[in-house]
Amino acid sequence: MLPSGVSCVTGTHSRLASATGATRFRSICAGARRPWMAWGIMGSIVCFVLAGCAPSPDPQTVLVQVGDVSIDVEDLTAYEARLPQHLESTHVGGAQIRDVIGGLVDRQIMIIEARKLGYFANVEVQRRLHGHTVEWLSRRLLVAVVGDTVAISADEEEQAYHSGWNRKVWLAHIELADEDSARHVAAQLATGVVFGELARIHSRAADAANDGDLGRYFSVADLPTALASAVKGLAVGDVSQVIDTGTGFEIIKVLDADSLGLEEVREPLRRSLQQRVIRGARAQFLADLEKQFRLVYDGAVIEHVQQTMSSDRSRQAFNPSSPLLTRGHDIVLLRAGDGVRLLRSGALGRDAFADSARFVTALRTRVLADTLLVWEAQERGLDRVAEFKSFHRRRHEKLAVTHLRKQEVLNRIVITEEEVQRRYQLDIREFSEPSTTEVTEIVVDTQQQAQQLLERIEQGADMADLSRQVSTREVPAHGHRHISEPPTPGQGNGLDEIHAAIQGRDVGALVGPLTLADGGFAIVRIEARFAASTRSLESVRPILEYKLKREKNRTEFEHYIHALRQKYSNKVIWHDQAIAEMAHQRR
Repeated sequence: MLPSGVSCVTGTHSRLASATGATRFRSICAGARRPWMAWGIMGSIVCFVLAGCAPSPDPQTVLVQVGDVSIDVEDLTAYEARLPQHLESTHVGGAQIRDVIGGLVDRQIMIIEARKLGYFANVEVQRRLHGHTVEWLSRRLLVAVVGDTVAISADEEEQAYHSGWNRKVWLAHIELADEDSARHVAAQLATGVVFGELARIHSRAADAANDGDLGRYFSVADLPTALASAVKGLAVGDVSQVIDTGTGFEIIKVLDADSLGLEEVREPLRRSLQQRVIRGARAQFLADLEKQFRLVYDGAVIEHVQQTMSSDRSRQAFNPSSPLLTRGHDIVLLRAGDGVRLLRSGALGRDAFADSARFVTALRTRVLADTLLVWEAQERGLDRVAEFKSFHRRRHEKLAVTHLRKQEVLNRIVITEEEVQRRYQLDIREFSEPSTTEVTEIVVDTQQQAQQLLERIEQGADMADLSRQVSTREVPAHGHRHISEPPTPGQGNGLDEIHAAIQGRDVGALVGPLTLADGGFAIVRIEARFAASTRSLESVRPILEYKLKREKNRTEFEHYIHALRQKYSNKVIWHDQAIAEMAHQRR
C-alpha cells in the first residue's frame, strides 16, 4: 500500500492500471519458480513505484520565518527562477537551499530596517510609488477599455510599407537648441556651405566632430516621429528643412539609402500601425472622460496665460489665482499661475503657446491624462483588486529597500583624493588617444578605375559621394577612416600601404592610386591630423569616482547586511526539518 498522499495515477488511468497491472502481476508471480521469488518481485515493484512517485514538496511548506513573514517552497522556487547564472549557489543539498533562500531572508530584514527608519514614508519613495501606481492603474484601464492589440489588414500593411518603411537611410544631422540658430544654419546650407563643416561648428550633438554622421543605417522604426516624417521625402544627398523634435531643432542630410524587404520590417510596421489605432482610441477615451468628469476650461484665462508669457504689459494685469480648469463648477484643478508654470517649465511643449486649442491638447495629453485615467480606474475599483494590492505592496517594499541601501550604504562611501589619483594612473590608457590621421578613401578593383576616379576628383567631384557609390571596401557612409600613429603592424585592409604613402604629406593632399597588398587599388585624401592626447584628471574625475564607488559598494554592503543579520537574528527562524526534507526530495 502506498503512503498517504502519494498517488501515481488518477481517474481513468488509475482504473486501467488496476486492471492491467493486477493481471500482469499475477502473470509475473506465476512464472516465478519459488514463492519467495514472487514476494521478492512484488517488493521490487513496490520499491520502484515508491521511487518513481516520490511526493513533490508542498509549495506552502514554510522553510524560514522572518518576523511575521513566512518564506515557503513556492517563494524559493520563484526566486531561484529569477537568479542570474553567476549568482546561483555552488553548494548542494540543504546548504544550497539555505544559501539561495538567504537572499530572501536578507531582503526581509532590510524591509524591517527600512520600516523602522521611516523610509516607507520617505517623500522620494512616496513620489516614485505614486508614479508606479499611476502607471499600473492607467495601463490596466486602457487594456480593459481600448485593448492592447488591433487587427491590421494586408492592404494597410502594404500601404504603410510603401510610404517609407521600404528603405533604410544613413543620416548626418545638425542639432541645435533654438529655432533662430537652426534657421541661420539652414540659410547657410542654402548658399552651398558644406553640411559637415556646419555640423562641426554649430551642432551640439556628440557626433559634431564627425561631420554630424550618425554612423549607421536607420529604418522608420528607429527614428523619432518628427525625423521619420522628414526623411520620407528625401533622396540621397538631400537636406531637410528645420525639424522641431520637441527637445530641440535638427537639420538632417541623407548620406545613403538602401532597400528593406517587407519581411524585414513586418513586425515593427504592424506594431506601429496598431499603436496608431490605439493612440487614436486612447485620445477619444480621454475626451470622453473629460465630459464624464465635467472638466471645464476657461478660454479667456488660457489666452491671458499665453499672453503673459510673451508680454510684460499683460503680466501687470495678470491674476494667478484665476481658475483655468475646473471639475464641475466648484472644484478648481488648475489656476492661471499653474498654467504659467507649466508653460515656463516646458512641460506642455512649444505648441501650447500657439493658441487655446493647442494649449488644451497639450494639457490633456501631457498633464491630465494620468489623472483622468486614475480617476476612472478608481471608479471601476481597479485599485481594490488583489492583483493591485499585491503589486503596490511589493513595489513599496522594493522602493523602500532601494532607498535604505542608497542612504545607509552608497551615500556613506567616502572616496579619497589618493584613491582617485591612484585609479587615474591605473586607467590612464583608457583616457589616452594616440595621434591619428583622418582620411577619405576609395578602393576599387583595377588601376584604370582608380585613375579615372582620381581625375574626376581633381576636377571637383565629391570624393565622399564617390566613396559611398563605388568603393569595394565597407567604410562609414562619410568615407572617412582614422589611421593611428604609430600604425599596428600587419593590420591588413591596405592600411600599411596607406600609412606609408601619407607620411610627411599635408592635410588636403590627394594620394594614389596605391597598390594594396590585400588586393585592389586605393585613392586617399588626408582630411585632418590629430595629435596624441590624454584627458586630464579633472575631466575624468566623475568617471573615476563612479567606478570607485561602485566597487566599494559591494564590499560596504556585505558589511552592512552582516550587521543587520546579527541585529535581527532573533527574528529569523529556520525550519531545519523542512529544508532537510526538501533537499532529500531534490536528490
